[in-house]
Order: sequence, then structure tokens, then C-alpha cells
Amino acid sequence: MKQKISAKTLYLIGVISIGLILLAAGSTYAMFVASAVIDDPITLTSTISSTSELFDTIDISLESGEVKTVTLYVANTTNKDLNYASWYISDNADTMVGVSYDSQDSSSGTILRNGIVSTGNSSQKVITIVVKNTSSFPANVNVGIASSEDSIVLSENMVLITNKISATSYNVTIKKKLGNTIYDISSQIVSAGDSPSFSILGDSFYPLYLNTVCTNNQTYNTNISTSTGNVQLVNVTLNSVSQDTVCIVNFYTNTYLVRFDVNYYGGVYKENYQTVTAAIGQNVSVDITNEYPGTYNYCNTSCTNSQKPIVTNLSSTANPVHFDFSVTDHTVCTVNFSKDVCF
Repeated sequence: MKQKISAKTLYLIGVISIGLILLAAGSTYAMFVASAVIDDPITLTSTISSTSELFDTIDISLESGEVKTVTLYVANTTNKDLNYASWYISDNADTMVGVSYDSQDSSSGTILRNGIVSTGNSSQKVITIVVKNTSSFPANVNVGIASSEDSIVLSENMVLITNKISATSYNVTIKKKLGNTIYDISSQIVSAGDSPSFSILGDSFYPLYLNTVCTNNQTYNTNISTSTGNVQLVNVTLNSVSQDTVCIVNFYTNTYLVRFDVNYYGGVYKENYQTVTAAIGQNVSVDITNEYPGTYNYCNTSCTNSQKPIVTNLSSTANPVHFDFSVTDHTVCTVNFSKDVCF
């Protein structure tokens, strides 16, 4: 459905919403008559015959996940050059609206005077707008053209169309890997040809950027800076996305922290009983003293991140308990002592 409304009418109403009420045929604010056809493709033909501020709109309904293309034909038949701008209003926050990469003309600018409706004429603009509903619910969108001899002022609900998008969309997922653990960072839909950027921060255990690995041969550029505490911040920019991709940004460390906690089952738990800092692959020896010999005996040891220290004196009454191992990751080991049977 297409409507043509003067700016004065908009200001009197105070707000333009999705359900714009059709102006009566005899309204003094209806400055001209233009036709619009909602079909595939959708078109809006706007012939500007007044230098007053005017708004020309078309209503579009989209189901979940639906993408529609709108072609705006704009011609200036006045004797003055005019400014124009494309805009939209949506009742769904997950609607994406932008000018197509292959649009003949820009979504806003200046249209010359005394033009005719013919392709290639400098007083006619042919603008291709892409509308996407990325939500799980239906969406209603008003796409419009505003024109004025002076600067164009849109109402509060109108969103100026400035970004470029494609009718084709791809899923981009970014993950962060710290040591052996992978975390989800973000997932978004981008248009074909987009080059989205992401900032990924390491942490105090894994502060150093190693590399980025993307599926489907997606290429990227990186820029590395150092944040507080020597933790690196990596800015990753994907190059002209052309298919779905998952990128994992990997961080590592030059040194690993191994922490030993001691658990006297049924009694006390001593956290941070002993800590060791070592380089990856470094051989480390640790002695853990049983503080309650005769009451507690050594039972077993459990470690995170698949670290497997070797107990070299297997006697349950050995004191201290001696461990040898090669460091492969940050690890927390719990040394368990028990009064009776192991648990």
C-alpha cells in the first residue's frame, strides 16, 4: 500500500507508525498522486511535483526469515534541484533494511530539476532497498522517500537508510579458545560482501594471541594490542563474507600455573596449599606433606585439564607424597587423604 503525505501532516500527527491511516482522497495535504505495486519485485514510483517537504511510503509485510527487495523510482518534475532520502519504520527490532550493493543510485542525495521518468536521466533515481526479517515473528515495514528543497528532517520513528546490505545473508559465528576450552562470543547474520569486525580479549591465564581459524576458507585481517596486565586484545576483520563461517580465535600462554589443594576427607580442605609456575612441557616435582600422619593416609589425586601427575612413592603412609609430571596446561590438583578407605 502506498501513501503520499506532506511533512506538515506528519508534524500535526506527531508520529508516523506502521499503521499509517490512508489520507482521504480530497485531503489538502495530498500534493500529488503516485502509484505503487506490491509484487515480486516490489516497486514504489514517486513523481515529485512540489518543492514542499513530502513523504512517499509503501507498506511491506514479511514473515519470519523472509527477504524482500523494494525498487524506488524517484523523478523530479519541479524547476528546482531537491534533496531526497530513503527511510523506514519497522514494528520489529530484528528487521534489517539497507540499500543493495547493486543499487543504481544512492539511498539519499540530490535529484536534479525538470527531470523525466527514464532510466539514466540525472533527474531520476532508481534505488534498490533490501528488507530482511531476521526474527522468529512477522514484521511490518514502511519504506519511504522524503524530499525537500532544504535539509530533510525525519520524524522520531523514521530511520534513515544508510548502510549497504545484500539480499543474500550468511551466518558468522565467533568463538574464543583459551587453552583447551572454547567459549561462544557472538553469532550474527551479515550480508554477502560484508566485512564484519570483532574485538576479542584473552584472559590472565591465556593472555597471548596465537591465531584465528575460520571454516570455509574465510580470510581475515588482525590487529593486536596489549590491554591491562599484558593481556592481548585482538581485532579481527573478516574479508568480504561469501558463505557461512565459524571463526575460532586462539589464545595461549608461555607459562602455566599448577595449584595443589589438599583435602582431608571428613576434615579440613586446604586451598592453594602449594603452587608451581612452569613453562609448557617443563618437568616439575612437588612434595605434599601429610599433616596428620597416623590419622589420615594418602588416597588419590585428581587434576583438571587432563593433567596426570605421577606419584613416585605409592605407599599410603608415605610422607611427604612425591609427584613428578610434565606441565601441559593450567591445572588444579586436589590431593586427597582419608582416615579409612579411599573415596
